[in-house]
Amino acid sequence: MKILSNLLLANLKIHVEYQIAVHNQEKPSYSENVLARIKELDQLTFHLTILLASRHNYTNELDLDQANTELSSDNE
Repeated sequence: MKILSNLLLANLKIHVEYQIAVHNQEKPSYSENVLARIKELDQLTFHLTILLASRHNYTNELDLDQANTELSSDNE
């Protein structure tokens, strides 16, 4: 829960900072000021274990390198 709480707080902080910039008419870029920073939060959840009621651990068994390879080959 601590990891998810930290993720939520960091995400909220990024969005609030963006909204403040918009309110101050600074014309921030959503993709640079929000999306890029949120992608950096992946490090918070990298070793997160997600337990399911079915007791199957599908999420933690995903081969992310294989998924990235499949996604990049689909885009080509």
